[in-house]
Amino acid sequence: MAPRARTAAVYALLILGFLFAQASAQSTGTGGTAALGDREFPSDVKASEWSSDPTFQQWVTDLIIQSGGAGIGLGLLFSICMISIFAAGDTAAVAVGVAAVSTKGLPRNRAGGGASAAQSGSSLRSHSSPSAAVGVALIFTNSSTMYDKMAQVFDNGVTTCQDAEDFLCEGTVPKELRAGTSLDAVKSSYGGVEGTLNKCEGASVGTFLYGTISRTTSVKNGVNNLIDTMQTIITAMNSTILEIANATSLCSPINDTLITLSNYSSVIKYELNQVHSQGSFEGHIANASDIPIVTTTKLAIPTGVETGLETANDNMKSARASLQPTIQTDLNVNTRESTNKQLGNITTTLLDIGKQLLDNVDSLVDMEDTIDDYKTQATSTETFGQYAMAAIYSISVICLLIMFVGYLIKKRCPMCCGAYMVFVFFFWLAFVLGLFILLSMVIYDVCGCEGDYTTEGCKTMLELIKTNLQGQNFTLQGTKVELAPAIVSIVSCPVRSNSTHSYLYSPTSNFVDILGVQSVFNFTNQTIQVANKLSDSKQYLNQSHRISTAIIETRNAEANMAQAAVGMYYNFTRDGIQYNYVAGQLANPTTAPTYYPTPQPVPVQADNLRRLAYLSVVNDQMKSERDLLNTYLTEFNGTADRVVAACVSIEASLNNSEDSIDNATARLHVLSNYILTINQYTPCGFVGTAYENVVVGDFCENLFSIFDGVIPGAIICMVCMLLGFFIISMMRDCVLMDSPGYVGAMQPGEAGIELVSPAAGAATSVGGGGVLDPKLGPPQTPNTIGAPATPLGAVIQKREMVAISPVGETTKDGRAPL
Repeated sequence: MAPRARTAAVYALLILGFLFAQASAQSTGTGGTAALGDREFPSDVKASEWSSDPTFQQWVTDLIIQSGGAGIGLGLLFSICMISIFAAGDTAAVAVGVAAVSTKGLPRNRAGGGASAAQSGSSLRSHSSPSAAVGVALIFTNSSTMYDKMAQVFDNGVTTCQDAEDFLCEGTVPKELRAGTSLDAVKSSYGGVEGTLNKCEGASVGTFLYGTISRTTSVKNGVNNLIDTMQTIITAMNSTILEIANATSLCSPINDTLITLSNYSSVIKYELNQVHSQGSFEGHIANASDIPIVTTTKLAIPTGVETGLETANDNMKSARASLQPTIQTDLNVNTRESTNKQLGNITTTLLDIGKQLLDNVDSLVDMEDTIDDYKTQATSTETFGQYAMAAIYSISVICLLIMFVGYLIKKRCPMCCGAYMVFVFFFWLAFVLGLFILLSMVIYDVCGCEGDYTTEGCKTMLELIKTNLQGQNFTLQGTKVELAPAIVSIVSCPVRSNSTHSYLYSPTSNFVDILGVQSVFNFTNQTIQVANKLSDSKQYLNQSHRISTAIIETRNAEANMAQAAVGMYYNFTRDGIQYNYVAGQLANPTTAPTYYPTPQPVPVQADNLRRLAYLSVVNDQMKSERDLLNTYLTEFNGTADRVVAACVSIEASLNNSEDSIDNATARLHVLSNYILTINQYTPCGFVGTAYENVVVGDFCENLFSIFDGVIPGAIICMVCMLLGFFIISMMRDCVLMDSPGYVGAMQPGEAGIELVSPAAGAATSVGGGGVLDPKLGPPQTPNTIGAPATPLGAVIQKREMVAISPVGETTKDGRAPL
């Protein structure tokens, strides 16, 4: 073999060794080819600093070198090797041809070495194409799942969006948005943001927000209703004080009526005594002792009652004076304003968050559609795209088949065409291979999973994310939140749920606790302001002593006034009838004597008639006064009863108000504590699932496996392509030597073989066939050392080997080269 051919063969073998090493690397570990080499991705360097960071630049340099210059350097090196091999093959043709001529007519044992080499080359050539086909099959097997994995990426994206939607507002709202209803239409149909949040279901943030807004509104309305109720206490006290005044005002007419009754009683008694003293009237008219009297005790009752009522009135006025500023100013003005402001601010804040939440849900639904569109576009080429990579590398099989067919049919043209095709396509196939190696190395280094495709296993990716989030923050209700310290916990957040798929709270599985933003939702300062104002007013509501005194005084007044009744059940009507009847009897001379046991003078009888007539009139007047007194007493009793009832009601209202204030204060504390339970409504498990599915699963594992899976088949194709090219190119002239049109006895002047004229003193050959050149020495078998002498009688031609000249030059004798 010529030196150039040997050099090309050495290069080829070295390159083949490199390619086989690459292919064998697939079995060295889970990283495959990407695991080869010593590279370290600078995960502690931010992406914004990569262009100027020396460690990142070194990593890029290592990538380029270890991936064969992304295939460009690899393809160029192999192409140069092919040119060398092809050129070396042309030079080697002369040696092959001379060897063929030299062995013509020799025994088979001397030509056997060439035949054996040809058979070995044929065997290698026959196995190159099937091996390349195996490589193509490996590529097809890997690329056939590419679209499934691609679809899975989009499906995982949609699932992540839906999980985020359920996290924000599960249920009716996202369903209607997916159905094509606009967010404004949804909010309008449900009465605004609050009504729309009411449609959120499950343990979503929207459910929590609506619950918080409802509780806040309920507490605010409760406090306002309490303040409104307490305003009625002042109204009731005003009415009660007025009723006490009315009762007090009745004392004077009652007193006057008692005096009038006392006078009437005295007159009637006197007149009755006079009548009874002048005749026998017993049983016919009332006795003086029967007439109701008004004692001094009774006459003193109205005054005493009036004093008691004034005491009751004073106590009620004092209670009102103490309550009125608290109820009408502190509560009705200050506390109401504080309640509406503070709790209103909470409601407004929550509604703003709810509005943003619904906007995010709408954006996520739009993102679903976008992802579906991308999926449709990406998978639209599936019918032919999954065969593209295999089709590209099947070129190697086609090229080798063309060369091999040329070898089989003993035609130089197809062999050369196949070789030229290999030369043309090899660079691009090498570039594609290098690109895949480069991409697989990038993913392998960036993820750093080393076969452990879990969130914790892909340490480099976590470190990279953490590094790039340094200094990144967002503002939540005026509070700046740093992402970097919590990102590892968020992306590794576990899914915790019970049998009903409800969230099981833990401090390591929700956004609020991980990000440390619970204080953002601490509205204790707002609620405590309202609670303090309510509590401050409570101390003024205890008016039990004053109201109780008013109740006691009023009840005593009522009881005492009841003792002022005079002749309540006395029958004045009967007395009047008797007076009139007896007067008629006395006026009748026939019946008059029956009333006088002894005859009475006419003046006496006339006087009795006058007295009885007077008694009839006074009796009616006393009856009227008695009835008036009863009316006054009834009215007084009713007023006193109303005063007592009002005082009892006021005292109960005040006591209830104290309890209501306690309840309102407690509800305010419960509200602030409930808002702090937002960490039980913000599970972050869907983020951990999305990270593991999309980043770790789809990017670090599936995408890496796509790139890395193509490499073994591509390497096998290229190894077979180069090996076939090398062997067939180096052995192609055997086809020419075996062809009857090109192989035969060499004639003088062909291939540098020349008959030399006999010189002086030269030996003459046996048979006169020519003269040997004495300088040549004893004849030797070509390509042998120390061969046996040619038997006597054989015809020996004189041969001279002329060194082969490079292409474009001439031989020593001036002839054109082979």
